[in-house]
Amino acid sequence: MARVRRDYSVWLLAGPLVASAALVAHALAYRLAGSSPQVASDHSEHHYLSHLPVLLTPAVLLVALALSLRLARARAGAETAPLPGVPVAVGALTVFALQEWLERLAHAGRLDATAAAEPTLALGLGLAGALSLVAVLAGRLLLRSAERVAGLPARARAAVVLPRAIGSPPAPAGERGPSRPAPARPTGRAPPSLVAA
Repeated sequence: MARVRRDYSVWLLAGPLVASAALVAHALAYRLAGSSPQVASDHSEHHYLSHLPVLLTPAVLLVALALSLRLARARAGAETAPLPGVPVAVGALTVFALQEWLERLAHAGRLDATAAAEPTLALGLGLAGALSLVAVLAGRLLLRSAERVAGLPARARAAVVLPRAIGSPPAPAGERGPSRPAPARPTGRAPPSLVAA
């Protein structure tokens, strides 16, 4: 098997996928287990979550950079690596567990061994595992889409990325489709024609 050169697009995409799986699992676990009075009283330790939209821009930029790198690699004909499922799943589980214990440390000032027995931790770990698999599938779909766009002919790529606008200059004679008769131009005063002749 040929060795694949380092494909940074995989790891740039894995970071936002791991974070999103862990954070969504965290929110769902507390929503699903929120009926318990003990859990409901602990929501004061989640005030930092209101700052998460600030991290959305860097995450979107990392995904865009990962897809751009994959597109460039595929266009150059280089071999690309698939998004590995196990590191993403382990990463999401680790991030979720660390987030839970760091919340407890920040809220109570100490690490509590009873946190491991709480229902939100078990539920959250299960959700983080399941959501990491969904994230891996979504990531693989994104990377495969970038490879397919790279494999399209140049003219088709331009049509995918930038559709031709009404009134744009006509294509060169060799690239034109079937010719059609030019529309009749009104004489006298009339609004400009929207169809390029």
